[in-house]
Amino acid sequence: LARRIFLEETTASDDWCFLWPDAAEFRAETWKHIMRAKRAEAQGLLSKVKWVERKFNLTLNGVPFFGLADRIGERDGLWVSEDYKTGNPDRYLPVTGDMGPDLRAKMEKDRRKKLYQNPIYGAALAASTDLKVGDGRFIFTSTDPVTIVDSPQSMEGEALDWLASCWDKVHEAAKLGDDAKATATADGKLRPDETLAGNYYVR
Repeated sequence: LARRIFLEETTASDDWCFLWPDAAEFRAETWKHIMRAKRAEAQGLLSKVKWVERKFNLTLNGVPFFGLADRIGERDGLWVSEDYKTGNPDRYLPVTGDMGPDLRAKMEKDRRKKLYQNPIYGAALAASTDLKVGDGRFIFTSTDPVTIVDSPQSMEGEALDWLASCWDKVHEAAKLGDDAKATATADGKLRPDETLAGNYYVR
């Protein structure tokens, strides 16, 4: 959110406004998200922040990894990753409703993948520091007040296995001579290597 505001304020020009005619509306909406996060922080709902946009550049589970964590702080004696989200929190919550078993299994698998982000950041933090890592959380500023969804660090093994599978896909694409120079991204799909999806990728 801060990067968006900075980008908007520092690139404002007649040409830029022509491209983004709803700039004022966008600015107002962005500030709503920022203020919701600030209120949650003032109410003690978030960790005691130590790093913002903490960069990681290391090898995890045999995978060269780069990450950019929104927020890392201390909570209940543990260090946790908290990632801001502006989408629908329902997609991160346990699957409910009437549906067939196959569809339920697919939706639950997709949901679990969404939770991998913080356990991966937790693993990166543990590997690069001597800090004791706790469960990460997603902070949804799309709701007022914010919605907080846990992403347990106990999923670390599962998340790192998934990360390694993404890396395998990169090698498969390279063997096929993929002109896109595919990179495994946060959603496990292959994208051009200049793409940064979900704030982290393997390269």
